[in-house]
Amino acid sequence: MKIQFWKWRREIEVLLERLLYYPYHLLAPFLQKLYDYFWFGRLQYWTAAGCKNSKGLAIVLSYSTRGISPSVYRTVRRLNRLSLHVLVVCNGGAKQIEIDKLKTLEASYLLRPNWGYDFGGYRDALRLLDNLQVKPDELILMNDSIEYPVLSGDDLIHSMRASGCDFVGAIHAKPHRVKAATEVGVIFSFFLWASARTIQSDTWRIFWHSYVMTGSKYATVRRGERALSQTMLTSRLVCKGIYTRDKFMEKAKQLDADELRIAIEYGVFVDDEAFLNKAAELLETVSEDWPVLALDFITMVVAKRNFLYSFPYITHRHLKVPFLKRGSSAAQLAAYKTFYRMEEQGLIPNLCARTIDSDEPRQV
Repeated sequence: MKIQFWKWRREIEVLLERLLYYPYHLLAPFLQKLYDYFWFGRLQYWTAAGCKNSKGLAIVLSYSTRGISPSVYRTVRRLNRLSLHVLVVCNGGAKQIEIDKLKTLEASYLLRPNWGYDFGGYRDALRLLDNLQVKPDELILMNDSIEYPVLSGDDLIHSMRASGCDFVGAIHAKPHRVKAATEVGVIFSFFLWASARTIQSDTWRIFWHSYVMTGSKYATVRRGERALSQTMLTSRLVCKGIYTRDKFMEKAKQLDADELRIAIEYGVFVDDEAFLNKAAELLETVSEDWPVLALDFITMVVAKRNFLYSFPYITHRHLKVPFLKRGSSAAQLAAYKTFYRMEEQGLIPNLCARTIDSDEPRQV
């Protein structure tokens, strides 16, 4: 079987990241001490008038080495409407025109190098807030690996606030079948909400005070996102995800044959030849049991792949997920483009990112 070049490249990159994990692991504590002593106090920041007394605060991390994404300004507007003050952390700095725009939006900002990736930015922002004695009653952590919002209205943050939980993520990827009884899964770190009880807890404070930044992406995922999930989920704090595989399947089971067909036609299988062939075969099948066959196929796919971008039609039209994941994998890129293709064809009823909450053009 012919293996595409990008798959070889991906495997090599993953291998190199894992090999670099060990030297980074050894050097990171020493490098962080140097960073904190010589660099942290020199970071440029500005706090808007509403920052210190804000009861709701959102830390939005932007990978800004190529400029702040227009979607970040859209994010700030949406969060402001939800009574959240926004601190934008610019990993890679920002141009003066971008700083001026953040000030116009009454957003605070912190400029820092892209050391430690998103968790490095979160850690520095939380340390800055501690130094400034800013003590919000609720806190959101998010980064611009997602484009938010992409729907004209959403209940995501309202659902987080109304959940009755202490620590809530947009997505909780739970283990499937065999591992379900022994593993708690991962609450993805690109969109997190923490209550006052969480922010004031020893669990939260100890995690961030002891967190060590690293230049390894693999280590950041392992010691950042996964470690934070494990720490929160195994603590006495009440945790959940708003969108899960089970909720996705509940929506899928409510669809009729025509909508199931649309979901599979716009399914994203570019990196899986077996699923791609199965989908093509299924779409050509004529049978009274076709809806059952379609649901079986969807169930099989999301048991092995992230439901978030496997079937964008269900994810955004029916589950009403108000953000897009912007990753470098073939599947994530395909899902991103598929969303806008569905919008152009009128399959997403809500007005989307091209027009809402922004005077900026979208980037594809």
